[in-house]
Amino acid sequence: MPVKRLGTANPAANTTVVLTTSDVTGVASVIVANKGAIAAQVTVYVDPFASGGNPANRAYIVNALEVGVGQSFETFRFALDVGDIIYVAGSTADCAFSTNIAYESSGRANILYQSNQPGSPQLGDIWIDSDDESVNVYNGSDFATVATAAPQGPTGPTGPQGLLGPTGPTGPAGSGVSVLGSYATVELLTSDNPLGNIGDAYVIGQDLYVWSDLNQEWFNAGTFVGGTGPTGPAVTGPTGATGPQGDTGPSGGPTGPTGATGPAGITGPTTPATASSTGTAGTVVWDSSYIYVCVATDTWKRVAISTWS
Repeated sequence: MPVKRLGTANPAANTTVVLTTSDVTGVASVIVANKGAIAAQVTVYVDPFASGGNPANRAYIVNALEVGVGQSFETFRFALDVGDIIYVAGSTADCAFSTNIAYESSGRANILYQSNQPGSPQLGDIWIDSDDESVNVYNGSDFATVATAAPQGPTGPTGPQGLLGPTGPTGPAGSGVSVLGSYATVELLTSDNPLGNIGDAYVIGQDLYVWSDLNQEWFNAGTFVGGTGPTGPAVTGPTGATGPQGDTGPSGGPTGPTGATGPAGITGPTTPATASSTGTAGTVVWDSSYIYVCVATDTWKRVAISTWS
């Protein structure tokens, strides 16, 4: 099993730097030597490649470990994967760090996909440049490009639609939720039921709280609103019996007194007797005010004397 040095560093005081980025998978350790005249506190941690630089995922090997004057210290051995980064820091500028790794060379597959050329490569290492997608192989002295990404060709025509696959089996029934009651507040719920079972649920106001077996707590599953129920059937009641006829109301008031007799009208002129008798056309009679002319058999026309001409 070969061993190689991954990197060295001599950082400024209280400055965190990258000691190395591993290009192989193996077991490594970090050695720090205090070359100064005072004791130093040193820190070593690993940032795993898969963590994406999240500080919460750092793996601390030592943290503020004191290394005396003229002393050196080697950490315990820890596993490194390709792309893992080792960070180091010291309280003085007299701390020298180095790291070595033991790895399996027989049958190893060391392929790196990154924009920067890997440091400390070994014969046969493959580096795929993420900028241009070129494939490079380390020949012992340099990375030789053995392939480059070809330009993308035109999109081919859409192929015929395949046959409809068979229907998959029905999956198992999911766990149900049983509403066991309601509470005014979450505090009352948790006080009475500090533990629940899978599927237990309670209503608080308009929210549904369901027991989480994973987190061992009651969690709010959302607003609990029931659906609208179906409309009930129309019901027509029986017709009620006709009530009895009411009494006849009292008669109207008494008849008022007879009014006074009006004055006598003016007496009209006396029509000659001949005007109401049978006559023939052309017959004429008169009195002091009118002339009566028979215009047809038994038909008379009266004309005032003042208008006669």
